[in-house]
Amino acid sequence: MSQMIKNKYQIVHEIARSNDIVYEALDVTLGRKVALKVLNFPAGITGQARRERIERFYREAKAAGRLTHPSIVSIYDCGEQDGLYFIAMEYLEGQTLTARRQAGGPLTMQEAADIGSQILDALETAHASGVIHRDIKPDNIFILPDGRVKLTDFGIARITQDQALTSDGQVFGTPSYMSPEQIHGGQIDRRSDLFSTGVLLYELLTLHKPFEGDSVIAITYAVVHQAPAPMHGVPQAVEGVIQRALAKDPNYRFQSAREMQQALQAAMLAPRTSSWMVPPQVQNPTGAFAPPPYPAQQAYAPPPSYAPSANLPGMFLPQSGQQPYAPQQSVQMPQGSMPWGWNGQAVQQPQQPQLPVRYQPLIVVSPQTRRVLLTLALAIAAGILLGLGVLAFINRYNDYKVQSGNAAMMAQIQQAANLYNKQEYAKAAALLQQALQQHPSQAQLQTIDQELAYCYVLLGRKDEAQNNSAQAELDFRSALHYAPSYADARQELASLLKQTGKTGEAQMETDSIPSGAASQPPPSSLNSASDASVAGASISSSQDPLIQQQQNNAQQLLQQGVQYQQQNDLQDACTAWREASTNYPATNAGQQAANEYSTYCSGGAGL
Repeated sequence: MSQMIKNKYQIVHEIARSNDIVYEALDVTLGRKVALKVLNFPAGITGQARRERIERFYREAKAAGRLTHPSIVSIYDCGEQDGLYFIAMEYLEGQTLTARRQAGGPLTMQEAADIGSQILDALETAHASGVIHRDIKPDNIFILPDGRVKLTDFGIARITQDQALTSDGQVFGTPSYMSPEQIHGGQIDRRSDLFSTGVLLYELLTLHKPFEGDSVIAITYAVVHQAPAPMHGVPQAVEGVIQRALAKDPNYRFQSAREMQQALQAAMLAPRTSSWMVPPQVQNPTGAFAPPPYPAQQAYAPPPSYAPSANLPGMFLPQSGQQPYAPQQSVQMPQGSMPWGWNGQAVQQPQQPQLPVRYQPLIVVSPQTRRVLLTLALAIAAGILLGLGVLAFINRYNDYKVQSGNAAMMAQIQQAANLYNKQEYAKAAALLQQALQQHPSQAQLQTIDQELAYCYVLLGRKDEAQNNSAQAELDFRSALHYAPSYADARQELASLLKQTGKTGEAQMETDSIPSGAASQPPPSSLNSASDASVAGASISSSQDPLIQQQQNNAQQLLQQGVQYQQQNDLQDACTAWREASTNYPATNAGQQAANEYSTYCSGGAGL
């Protein structure tokens, strides 16, 4: 790119790159350092998606540019040159809150409260000007060297007086910090920013987020339905402020940033009570949980402080006025040495008889020491034998847990199949996710992932039919999480994104479909013909080469087990049946092998 923008901004070097590119630049007109943010277009974006991206970029400049506050980054200029769109803003020295925590370790309670108070002060100004930030998180909070806070990145901010860029059902933000109303894609207001600020304060004081999960779906479900864990070690008054900010219903939160800031400052001055006893939760009319606005206070007496005495003498050191002990040595001069002493007086040396030299061993071991060493060696040997016995027991126990886990997993898969046939796909998916926790083998894991993908596609089609586009999008993305090569799921997601106006994302999903990809995952024990009305045309197991290969492998193992049984080799028979039932549970031969194993081997005969 050109090193000079608009004959005014001289590029120095690149600072950061994510959705956009940020450069350090020099405003040659005013002679000041600025941060130049340049719009970075994804590859292949055209048409309406490109126009929306430009408009959203300028929306950031407009949202932050109308605000003047010490804790909000200043916007100086914005414009375009030869298709390059830029925003010139205040250059900030320091680091983001994320980098500060990684480099400097946990924050003190006072530091966290001070950061939260400055953010709330900035939000009060933004909200008064009709700007909702919508993305409060550590990466968008800058800590200056003197401790002041700067709120940055108004890229998805909403200006209430202007026509919204997003339609109902579209979701923007970072899942862990989003409010329930953001996740639903509904109307949001200033109270959504207060919820995100509560999440931030909870994370700073407990070192973990209030709503966690191993996937976007799990995180968003926790935000909407689950109450955060108690904040152990945090004063009860401070915890009450944060819990109120995290109320599911916006009507039960603080109604302004100023109100929350004042409550936080008052809580920091209140007598500190233990938060091991969590304040009782109250049920509001919508079913969401919210803490009492004013938690009960209790007297707090800090424990006495103890410090080691500075007057204790050092070990083996002399007391004051004493000299260190030094034993006197008697020195005798050997025969033939000089015949005078150090004072010049003659010294008469006595004649010493010459004794024969007797060599002593370097190490002398007494009988008592030998007994101690022998006892120690026996103890070590006994410890080694005991350790080997414990390892053997652990291996046996692990084998037992694996077998028990396989049995539980088989039961969950069978229950999921029954629910699937009843078209209860959400419950079937929940059971399959539980089966994933039973440490399945690689073959079992592949089968469960395929079944989960199929369930989520059917859920997505139902939600789409009910005009719940936001949930349908989550369903299709969940299906692709478990089966990335599932072409039908990706095509349906692209179609849905196109219908909701996300043409750029829709094109990216369409381009991501690999050539020769399967139109749908191989059907398993869940994919019966009864769901054809919902899922569309299905592929029978006799037509699918992968399922046919699994059936052949399972049949071969089943027959091997029968042959071993006929040869009275029950141990190998049990091994073959167990392998068939655990690796190919969805096949008829695998189920027959499971029955044989249950009949002949479950009692331990084949072990």
